Amino acid sequence: LDRSGGVWFGTDGNFGTNGHSDAVYYLDLDPAHRSTLVATYGKAFRVAGVPSDAEATGPAFTSDMRTLFIAVQHPGEDRDSVWPPR
Repeated sequence: LDRSGGVWFGTDGNFGTNGHSDAVYYLDLDPAHRSTLVATYGKAFRVAGVPSDAEATGPAFTSDMRTLFIAVQHPGEDRDSVWPPR
């Protein structure tokens, strides 16, 4: 959860479900965003995608909320992986 009550989460298994690679998403739960010009309250936004066959796990912020860390789990596990590129 962030300071505004938003939820940050990673997905596991998206590609087999909807054809998109896994990613980190943000779910806007700031009540002030219910009645803005473009209401975003209750909507999820894809923030960062990871390689196919990998999982996005453990999104975490630094204490000042300026840096987001994302763990990318086992890309290319079922074959030789060259991610990240050398």
